[in-house]
Amino acid sequence: QISDGIPKRPRELVPAIPRDLETIVLKALEKNPLDRFSNAEELAADLSRFCHEQPIRARRPSLWSRLRAFARRHSAALLAASMGLAVASLVAVVSMGLLWQERNRALAALQDAKDSAKEAELERQHADASFRKAMDGVGLLLGPLQGSELSDNPVAMEIHRQQAELALEFCGTFLQEGPSSPRARMQIGITYVSIGQILLGRGEHTRAEQSLRKGIDLFSQLAADHPTVGLYRLEVAQAVNILGQELCATNRRDMAKLLFARALDEYNRALQLEPENPRTLHLIAWFQVACPDSSFHNPATALKFTTAAIQQMPESGMYWNTLGLAHYRAGEYSLALEALQKSVKLHEGGDSLDYFFLAMTHWQLGRHAAARHWHSRGLLWRMEKNRTSDLELRLFRAETEALFVTEDEAGC
Repeated sequence: QISDGIPKRPRELVPAIPRDLETIVLKALEKNPLDRFSNAEELAADLSRFCHEQPIRARRPSLWSRLRAFARRHSAALLAASMGLAVASLVAVVSMGLLWQERNRALAALQDAKDSAKEAELERQHADASFRKAMDGVGLLLGPLQGSELSDNPVAMEIHRQQAELALEFCGTFLQEGPSSPRARMQIGITYVSIGQILLGRGEHTRAEQSLRKGIDLFSQLAADHPTVGLYRLEVAQAVNILGQELCATNRRDMAKLLFARALDEYNRALQLEPENPRTLHLIAWFQVACPDSSFHNPATALKFTTAAIQQMPESGMYWNTLGLAHYRAGEYSLALEALQKSVKLHEGGDSLDYFFLAMTHWQLGRHAAARHWHSRGLLWRMEKNRTSDLELRLFRAETEALFVTEDEAGC
């Protein structure tokens, strides 16, 4: 029924969705490839015409097309894939309708703010609120297909790719036409980085790196425009660090080293601006013990910064996890074990990072059976949480398993 039937009209679900947008979506959902948009550029062009209130080229399917689609039949395997496609597309339709609605509200509020100096501040606040709702729509648009139940569905993955492209186009359009407030630009930058990480998980390295670099450019401009705000420097450092991890993972180590050097510089500049900010202290400490390039490791400084962060936020399991790794890097394995056990308790059972670090620590303490136990738990947690694409988790898994190789080879 899902693969052969006629999908419910989006306006039946959300009456506020414009008719032209519904027509575009229905054309994108046509069962016959000849009736759909020929490529993503054609879809994007029609969406652009809709946004600029120009006549769209998509036309509603004829009665004959509907009857022909209803008559088609597929195998059971295609039926299962189409069910996932229908659910994901339905969520995408609702998300896109809400997203563009909030976008138009934000732009209208910004224009009103220009027309009335007396009401400028009130309108700016309203515009920011609408923009945040619009960006929440981007998150809703990207969210439905991230679960493990659809990760092996090629149809769903193609829809996910198109959703990511639409979100990227939305960010670019809003950056050109929308608000210039630091908060709005910051949110767009965060979205670019998030999309980049999603694309990395899908193996689309070129597009992922492009998205990450757009986020870096936005954060860098914000940092230049507001040189006294440490938050912007911190976001630059984080985005540059993620891009460096990607280059390192794809064997572009020389380029990665340059990015890691830049990330460290940005972390230090953020720290100079906000020397007591616990998040800043923690992130620079994490970089100094978790960077894939060990030449950037500095466990002594990481211990100092993480301890200072924990003094302000003693119930943060994430901070205790970093403290455990810092002790491990310093060769203080008993102290590492204590910190990691505290992290597991605060994390209500722990996560994959806790488990891999515990495996490494137990191994160094000579408790090899316990090490293999925690390693197995780390693998199980990653599968349950669908985190197999996380760059850092893959690195720490490899570091853990490298310890086991020595004993395995000796046994042989």
